[in-house]
Amino acid sequence: MPLNDAEANWTPLARLWVLHPGAGLQQPPWVWWTSAWLHGSAAHLWGNLGGLALLAWMGHAVRVDRGCAIVWTLCWPLAQLGLLWQPELPRYIGLSGVLHAGLTVVALHTLFGRARPLPRWLGGALMLGLVAKVLMENPGAPGLIPSPGWAITVAPWVHLCGVVAAATLMCLWRLGATLRKHRLGAGAHRTLI
Repeated sequence: MPLNDAEANWTPLARLWVLHPGAGLQQPPWVWWTSAWLHGSAAHLWGNLGGLALLAWMGHAVRVDRGCAIVWTLCWPLAQLGLLWQPELPRYIGLSGVLHAGLTVVALHTLFGRARPLPRWLGGALMLGLVAKVLMENPGAPGLIPSPGWAITVAPWVHLCGVVAAATLMCLWRLGATLRKHRLGAGAHRTLI
C-alpha cells in the first residue's frame, strides 16, 4: 500500500513500523529497521527494489565478503539513526539510506583492492561519484525535497548518513583486519628459547 497520504489512513502495521525522527529514542527499537520497508508510492517501492537488485548484482560482481555483509547489516539502523539530527521531519520511510550505505560498502571493498579482478580505481570512481551525488542533494538543508515522479518527498540527509556510516565502519573493519593480520604475522616470527 502506498503511504503518500495522511498517516492516520495507514494500516496499523505501517503505523507501527514508521520512524518518527522527532520522537528520538522514545519509540520502539524495531522502527530503525522496519521503516526501510515502508514506501510512499509504488514508484518509490519499485525504484528501491530496483536499486536493491542492482546492489545485489554489484556485490556479487565484486565478491563482497562476510566483513562487507556485517558492515552493511550494522549500517541498517545507523543510517536511520542519523535522522535524530533532523527532528523536524514528521516521519521517515524508505530504503534509500540503506542503499547508499550498501553502495558505499561495494565501492570501498573495490577501492581497498579486495574485489579481484576489478581495478581499485573503479572503486575510487564509484565512491567519488556517490559523494558528488550526495553533496549535490544538499543534505544539510532543512526539510524534504519533492520528487514528483515518485510522488514522495526525499530526505537527502539519510543518504549522507548511509554513506558516512558505511565509510566509517568499512574503514574500521579494514583497520581491524590489518591489525589482526599483523598480530598473527608477528606471532609466527617469535621463537621460544
